[in-house]
Amino acid sequence: MSWLVVQVLSARRHVGLQIDHHDALIDLPLSAIPQLLDEHTYRRHFAGMLTTQESTGRLYASLCIARAQRPGSTWSTAAASIELDPDIGRRTSRAASTRLAASPSEIAAAASAAARELSRRRDFRALERRVIELASTPDTWFTDWARSASPRRRAAALPYAVTWMWCEVAQGGLDTSPAWPPPVTRQSKAAYRVFRDTLPEELGRALRELADGNSR
Repeated sequence: MSWLVVQVLSARRHVGLQIDHHDALIDLPLSAIPQLLDEHTYRRHFAGMLTTQESTGRLYASLCIARAQRPGSTWSTAAASIELDPDIGRRTSRAASTRLAASPSEIAAAASAAARELSRRRDFRALERRVIELASTPDTWFTDWARSASPRRRAAALPYAVTWMWCEVAQGGLDTSPAWPPPVTRQSKAAYRVFRDTLPEELGRALRELADGNSR
C-alpha cells in the first residue's frame, strides 16, 4: 500500500512538472477553458491515455490546460481558476493518476494540442452565468420551450433542460449543474441521461440558443 501511494503521488507530481515546463502549452484566458473539455477534442488528443470514466478524463484534461496557465501552481489552484471547488482538483488528479496509460510528457503534449483548439473568444464563465440565470428564472423561458415540444414537456423536465444547457453548452460537470442541490442522486443522473439521449434535435437547438445566443 505504501508503494502504491508513492507511485500515485509521483505520477501526479510528474504530470504537473511536465505541464509547468512544457513550452508548447499556449497562453489562454482562463475564461476560454471549460470545466470539461469537449468530447471530440478529448477523444482526439487523449484517447487511450487515461482509463478513467470519460467525464473524469475530460475534467482532468481541462485541469491540465488550466494549470499550464499558472506554472508552479497546484491542481487545487487549477480547479479554482475555472470556477470549481479546489478539492475537485485534488480528487480528480488523484483519480486520474491511478489510471494513467501514458507518460507525463505525453499527457502534457496532449494538453498542449487540445489547448490550441480552444477559441480565445469563447467565454465559458459567461455561459455558466447565463445557465445559472436561466435556472433561477424558469418563468421567462421554460413554458414557451415546453409548449414547442410535441407532446408538450411537463414541469418535471425543467431540471433536465437546465442540466442539458449546463453540460452540453457551458460544458460543466453533471454533478455541478445549478438545476439541483448537491449531492446529485444516482436516480437524477440516470433520468438526465435518458432526457439527453432522447431529446429531439429541434428542442436541443432551442436550448442551445437560449444558453449560447449572446455568448460568442
